[in-house]
Amino acid sequence: MNYTDIASIGLGLILLILYQIAKVLGVLFKLGLISSLFFMEIYSIYLLFTERYLYAEGLVANGIWSFSTFYICFNILIVAGDVAKIVKSRNSKSMFGISLLKILL
Repeated sequence: MNYTDIASIGLGLILLILYQIAKVLGVLFKLGLISSLFFMEIYSIYLLFTERYLYAEGLVANGIWSFSTFYICFNILIVAGDVAKIVKSRNSKSMFGISLLKILL
């Protein structure tokens, strides 16, 4: 074995370690993103019941670009996605013989 073989093995090991570190960082980023969205949902629900005027003030101050608008649209998209998933998973007919999926879509 000469020095170039040893150097290429060492470089390969370094790249393998860097790849594993990048995979861990990707997982940690996804975990942080999901955790922050979960926290934002819980805290926004808390604020909705305790400080309702904040949503109205945010809409008045910032208009369509406010956090309240983002929060409302984000939750509507989540609910619409869940409803679409539930509707697509059910293949049963309604009492009129028409699939609920055909009605909604």
